[in-house]
Amino acid sequence: MKITPELLSKLSKERYLKYIRSLPNIHEEKVQTYATLILTITACMFFGIFAISPTLSTISELKKTLEDNKYLDKQLQTKIANMTLLDQAYQPLSSQLPILYKAVPTSAELTKLAGQLRTIASTNNVTLTQLQTQSVELATHKKMSSTLQEIPIALTIQGKLSDMESFYEDIVNIERIITITSLTLTVPADQKSGELKLIIQASAYYQP
Repeated sequence: MKITPELLSKLSKERYLKYIRSLPNIHEEKVQTYATLILTITACMFFGIFAISPTLSTISELKKTLEDNKYLDKQLQTKIANMTLLDQAYQPLSSQLPILYKAVPTSAELTKLAGQLRTIASTNNVTLTQLQTQSVELATHKKMSSTLQEIPIALTIQGKLSDMESFYEDIVNIERIITITSLTLTVPADQKSGELKLIIQASAYYQP
């Protein structure tokens, strides 16, 4: 029904007021809409603070943990690569290690060394009249040293010159490293026919 001035002039006051009351209350509807919108926004902010925020914090922590794990993985891969290179370098030398340990043992092994020298003397028909080695302080439960320890050796032999030469070659070629520091050849006072006296100063080594 269209409202015109002619229609309003024909309406009585009572009927006009009744007609106005029957119209929808637009103001109240707007207020309800705004109130609903404000409550919705407030609810979203509430859930954002108390529900979404912890989730974002957890995501941030997981991201940091992932980055740390990637760094550790990179370091481990580098170590594995280095270990592989060391293993490749070790393999060709592994068969030679027993020879190296005999040449430079981890202890003085003076008794074994003295026995080897006496055996070489007997094999070459010379008489070992004197054998002296400096006493060595035994190290127990100590960290391995990076430097070689020297053992001074003094020995005196008697025999023919050719046998002494053979004796000298054998102790130089012994499996244990021995360096000759001096040789003194003399004729003994109570010499037998063709025999000489040889004094040898030498050094052996070990790595504790």
